[in-house]
Amino acid sequence: MLIGDAERWGQGLGTDAVHTVIDACFGGWNLHRVWLRSEAWNVRAHRLYERCGFRPEGTLRQAAFLDGRYEDVLLFGLLAEEWAASHG
Repeated sequence: MLIGDAERWGQGLGTDAVHTVIDACFGGWNLHRVWLRSEAWNVRAHRLYERCGFRPEGTLRQAAFLDGRYEDVLLFGLLAEEWAASHG
């Protein structure tokens, strides 16, 4: 997900979008688990994912090649029961 206009950052658009996707995954498709990956440098995204209930699960070392160099990728996961406990 990318919100390209910096003037829109901090308005909750990312949180709303992630919540909508999670609701579809657990409520609509009845999934048990949702996971995502994020480049290690993207700390702002990590905070968003953790606010939405995702937990860090691991690091894929040097798994992405960006701007001529290898970067770590972080994995985050969320279980349906965790989402239900915090969002009824």
